[in-house]
Amino acid sequence: MKTSYQPSHALKVFYQFGPTKNSTSTLMSRFLEHLTNIPLSTELGTKQQLGHIVGTKTRYFDTTMGFEITVQGSRHPAYVFSRVNSFLNSFIDSLNNNMTQEVFEQRKQSFRAVFVKSLPKTPDYRFAPVWAQIVSGKFNFESEITQQEFLEKLTLSDFKNFVNVRKRITQLRPENMN
Repeated sequence: MKTSYQPSHALKVFYQFGPTKNSTSTLMSRFLEHLTNIPLSTELGTKQQLGHIVGTKTRYFDTTMGFEITVQGSRHPAYVFSRVNSFLNSFIDSLNNNMTQEVFEQRKQSFRAVFVKSLPKTPDYRFAPVWAQIVSGKFNFESEITQQEFLEKLTLSDFKNFVNVRKRITQLRPENMN
């Protein structure tokens, strides 16, 4: 008896946004993640059937942070990469041309609720981020407060500028994806 299997590929695309200590880039990346996660899953996962796992995430490393898109499915990574870039370009164009200040404020309120809910509540959980700052040598103990303050001041124009600068990144294509 022959067993057939369907090939499975995974693609992780990382868009570097800046140093880990930059609270502005961190917040903007998390807000972009919040805005794109459902549309990305709907478009690439459901409509285009590119993968059974599709999602976004803000990733942190020792010295840098950025925005990651993951797609796992049976399609070749080069094709999936082109569809990811197409989605991001379309999303950014829609943001630039269609998002009103009112819609932006609604999305910001939604993100604020998720952001505040994700903050640690108990002393044990409050200590973990502090210890992580000590171990990493960053000592940025006020990052959550700084990000909350920045979120209050964030404008649609600021966010558009952030994503438009990064739109150039989506024009790049890895060399070894044949």
